[in-house]
Amino acid sequence: MTDTLNGTLVEPATGLGSRLRDAAMQAYASHGVQEQILGIHFARHAKQVLDGLGVPLGYQEHEGGHRLPGAMAGDFLQWLSLQLDQHAIPR
Repeated sequence: MTDTLNGTLVEPATGLGSRLRDAAMQAYASHGVQEQILGIHFARHAKQVLDGLGVPLGYQEHEGGHRLPGAMAGDFLQWLSLQLDQHAIPR
């Protein structure tokens, strides 16, 4: 997947996209549009890279900055619950 190094996105290696698709990789990203420490452009670029790799991505932008408001945490928990329901192993 995409890594960050000193606040800079490192592009994934060639062929990584097909390996992620084959592994049924899912990803989630959420970011504050007023973020001052790591700007929103980093999250948008990560989305662009993952979309380009064909990785299904839950993506949300929230008002606010460098914090984790309840709405952002709630969106993630809703996404995670859906993923767990979709990939549940029958008993």
